[in-house]
Amino acid sequence: LYPVKNTAVLDMATPSWAPISRNYETEKLKCAVKSASAVSHPLMPNRPKEVVVSSATPPRSSSPTPTGASKLTKSNSVTMNPLSDPLSGFADPLSGGSAASNAPIMDPLLNSSPAPIDDPLSGGGAFKPKAVESRSQNIEVSRQTAKAIHEDNLNTPWQNRKAQILKDYAIVGNITLNSAAINEFAGSGVEDGSATRHLDKYNARLASLEKRQVNEVEKVELTQAEYANHVKKLTRDLQQAWANDERVGSLKIAIQIAKLLADTTLPQFYPSIFVMVTESLDKFGDMVFQRLKNRSEEAFAEQNRQGKRGPTKLNDNFTSADVPPVAKEICRNWFYKIACIRELLPRIYIEVALFRCYRFLTDTDYLPILSRLGSVIRGVGDPLVSLYLRTYLVVICGQTVPHLTTFSQSMLQDVLVTLSVIQEPYMIKELSKSNIATNVYYHLLSPGVEWIVRTVGRSASRDVFQSMLQLYREHSNDAMMLKHFIDFFDGTFYSHAALGMATLIKSSYPSSVGHVDLYTSLGKQLSTHPPPEEQRLPLLNEVWKVVSKSTDILGYVRCSYAWLDLVQKYYSEREMFVLLGNLAARLEETYSLESRVEVPEPVLQTLEALISSLIGQSSTFGTAVLTSEHLLKILDFFRGIRKVVLCKDIIESFKNLPSTNDAVLINTLFDLCRIIHDSVDCLSPHTEIAHIAALLNSFIDKINFGKDLEQQLNFYVDCRGAFCNIDLIKDKLIANVGSLAMRAYKIMKGKHSKKTATFVKACLAYCHITIPSLTDAFRKLELLLQCAQISLVNTCLPQTDTFLKAAITILPEMPTHYEVDGKRVHYEERLASYLSCLLATLVVTPGHPDHGPFYIIQGLVNAVPRFAWQPGTGVQTRVYTNMLALLCTLAQKKFPYHINGVQSNDELYGGAPSYMAELSEHIDTCVAEILKQLTAMGERAESAAKLAQTRTALDLVNQLAARVDMTPAVASFVYKLLELANKHKALFVRTDSRYFANTVEFVMVRAQKASAVAAVSVSGSSVNNNNTALSAHAVNDMIASLKTLMV
Repeated sequence: LYPVKNTAVLDMATPSWAPISRNYETEKLKCAVKSASAVSHPLMPNRPKEVVVSSATPPRSSSPTPTGASKLTKSNSVTMNPLSDPLSGFADPLSGGSAASNAPIMDPLLNSSPAPIDDPLSGGGAFKPKAVESRSQNIEVSRQTAKAIHEDNLNTPWQNRKAQILKDYAIVGNITLNSAAINEFAGSGVEDGSATRHLDKYNARLASLEKRQVNEVEKVELTQAEYANHVKKLTRDLQQAWANDERVGSLKIAIQIAKLLADTTLPQFYPSIFVMVTESLDKFGDMVFQRLKNRSEEAFAEQNRQGKRGPTKLNDNFTSADVPPVAKEICRNWFYKIACIRELLPRIYIEVALFRCYRFLTDTDYLPILSRLGSVIRGVGDPLVSLYLRTYLVVICGQTVPHLTTFSQSMLQDVLVTLSVIQEPYMIKELSKSNIATNVYYHLLSPGVEWIVRTVGRSASRDVFQSMLQLYREHSNDAMMLKHFIDFFDGTFYSHAALGMATLIKSSYPSSVGHVDLYTSLGKQLSTHPPPEEQRLPLLNEVWKVVSKSTDILGYVRCSYAWLDLVQKYYSEREMFVLLGNLAARLEETYSLESRVEVPEPVLQTLEALISSLIGQSSTFGTAVLTSEHLLKILDFFRGIRKVVLCKDIIESFKNLPSTNDAVLINTLFDLCRIIHDSVDCLSPHTEIAHIAALLNSFIDKINFGKDLEQQLNFYVDCRGAFCNIDLIKDKLIANVGSLAMRAYKIMKGKHSKKTATFVKACLAYCHITIPSLTDAFRKLELLLQCAQISLVNTCLPQTDTFLKAAITILPEMPTHYEVDGKRVHYEERLASYLSCLLATLVVTPGHPDHGPFYIIQGLVNAVPRFAWQPGTGVQTRVYTNMLALLCTLAQKKFPYHINGVQSNDELYGGAPSYMAELSEHIDTCVAEILKQLTAMGERAESAAKLAQTRTALDLVNQLAARVDMTPAVASFVYKLLELANKHKALFVRTDSRYFANTVEFVMVRAQKASAVAAVSVSGSSVNNNNTALSAHAVNDMIASLKTLMV
């Protein structure tokens, strides 16, 4: 029977196929694994382990407690060492984490009350949002964040502050300085006159400003960049002279650099000059310090050469006792030379620059030295020059001896006394002669005062603050000074007397900053250190009486930002909306459409930070902030991408709130989502579109109308109309609407009323309309199949046919490739997996009443070949093999699974002759198509095609052996397929060899069972069935032939 001369597939005679009659319930019981009911979890050694072995049959609910359980419980009740088992301290991850996990699990879609649900569409159930995070927790997190920011601000390095000074005090255009301030070193382009522009026109004016007669040759005009290049040139000359061992020349150049700080011809440029000059002096100080350190190490080396054992170098934390006498003498000579400098200002600056070198001479005399320098500085008469000289001294002191905080306090005291002269009549007169306003002069002093106050505030106690504040009241009373006090001293020093501080602010003298700026600083500090509760409302009223009268819109916005942050933490909702309303009204008044005034960038930046702060604390007042009309008015002042970013932030904050059904909140956020959606166009990057889609999908998920399913569907309809340009959102909406239909099914427990049935059909119609608008063809297929399954579960059979027909119609139009990480991948593997799910759905899908039981299957058979499958891969053949399994299942009298309320083909047709005849035709067609594709793969020369042919043939053998009666003709056909697979055995990998061997063994078993069944049938019947059943002799021959294939 079995030897075959030609293994071409098309030469095989196809037998008639008779699907095996199967009883799935019996098979399930035979294949069931015996279960064991465990009383305790095996990973919990501290609990008694009780196991009751039962049969595959479910136990009765009234089964008694197993014998011996109580004894086992008693024996294991001893507490074990928690270190004995690493899992002893962990709860069962499946138990829900509490002892109450034994309670019956309730459906989350059902009411917790025992009352039955009559109609899920009535919306009668109350919707309770989840509990929000408590206000105190939000405040504490915000306070800790603000404290961390304040600490970082206090500890800002001087290097960063210098960069900010250069940025804030840059001069646009040309600056005019005395030529005496420019040194006589050649090559800079300034000293030789090549870059000097004399000002004949303004000679008399400059002479009056400088209060003396000045000749033309004593004035030079240059830009800030030219001046900076001049300072850099002097620095390079200094370094070059030092490299040439010209110590005296280096000192002369350093003196010339320090002299630049004596020129106050242009005070507006003085802070920038200070930064550039002190950087050069710092380099000079570093060179001297390194020279002394190297000279010490040279002395150590000399001593070692003389046989005196000692250190070879100075450690970083060396003391004066470690320094050799030679280095000390050189150090003293440097300070002697500095003391011989005739001019006061260069002498002080250079000694301060070399202050670190005192480490070679002393360990304890720093404070007397600093005190002496501080006393000498009092001889500098110009307040601007003396302030920055003190600032440099405080900077160097902080870098060298940071523990001497008392010296910084003494410097601050000197500053408070010195700056008091600015308000003297003669000083005001001098400033007016120089055409400099008092507030501008205070602005020039601000960086130096800020750094000194910052240094004192880092380690100041309450007593130090009180003494400084008292000194401020006696000598200064300046708003700029008070602002730095508020910013850099600990807020706890004055938060208990916030009303007193507000009064002090009101009585201060406005200079470079006004009262509104002071109240802004006070609000920032009080948001971290709140005032006493009895002072809060009077304080707010007192502050806002002054702030509301301000005409500076930028200052008003900044103050509103600071106080709104305070109010939303420690005040009620009423105060917050009053301030927010005032701000919105002021903005509308200033930047109305009639005025056509553009909103300045600083105002927009502050408003942006304000909105971010409000939405960041939105959980404090629930959703009231997000629905506030004042917030929306402020938001309208933004345009373009900035408005889109703010809308994103608001929607992002909404993710942290519980689900809602508040109509006002939904409408407000819906408009913001529409703004975000409309920002997408054809040029938007895919990452941006995906981010926006995720954001809007999170908003969609947060809207929950509870049991009012119709309202939920209406919301999804509105979303589809508003967010129609992004497929990811439409995909989400389709999935949600499908879930909505299943919620109705679960609530009604599968028994729909007329109203709920109509609702489910509306959901399915929504999906049917929306799916075609997607651009991803494969995603359409997936959603159509999902909707078909939903409609089948809800017994909407016409809708099921519609979805399945739509899916099958799309199959021929599917693109062949898709991209993954820039690589083109063929769709056939994904499509084959999808078709397997579709075939599983068709098992329970009833036939069409007019077009017959195989209407959908026939459409699928016609559509599959029209897709562009890859030749030689065997994927298309795998699809037909799975289709053969479906057809054999449809031949059973009872299908393996059913849908409640749906009559499948086993009930509708019950194995009718016409049904079985048509089914047999489809099986023949399917097998013929498989054989055709096997032949095509065999005709290809590639080894991959041969291997694919072998694997596909084995798949077909397994399907036939498992699902078709093993008649002699079928057995011969199966053997030929196995021989075909054996032909390419050399191409097998390990898994293929195992698969081939297992397949052969399975065929042997099926043949033996078929022979045994045939023998029983023959013994009980007078008819000889030798033509249609395997005899024992034929089975033995077949087994022998199969064994030869396995050798």
